[in-house]
Amino acid sequence: MACLKPYMRKLGDRLIINSLIPREDCIYEFSKCDFLINVENTTKNQAPSKIADYFLTKRPVYNFAPDKFNSQIFEEFLCGSYSNALKIDISKYDIKKVANAFLSLLEHQ
Repeated sequence: MACLKPYMRKLGDRLIINSLIPREDCIYEFSKCDFLINVENTTKNQAPSKIADYFLTKRPVYNFAPDKFNSQIFEEFLCGSYSNALKIDISKYDIKKVANAFLSLLEHQ
């Protein structure tokens, strides 16, 4: 939150920071935003499900590690330039692929 404080003052009510809300409500709220901000987990073991939810909204995502906030890229996002938006292969979250991966694990036991 410390890295966002200057922008909180600068952007006022244009910067919305929500606490936990139900998933469906969250996706709907995301879809109304110019862009989304994702603060990465400190471990790289797995991507959080919220990333898939972000991509369902078709909104650009500014992604950063807690210790690597890049104010220049964030300023680009504020100006509507999303060339540095997070890119992921959303197809890997397809339920069929996930289910097949589990079945494959069972077959190899």
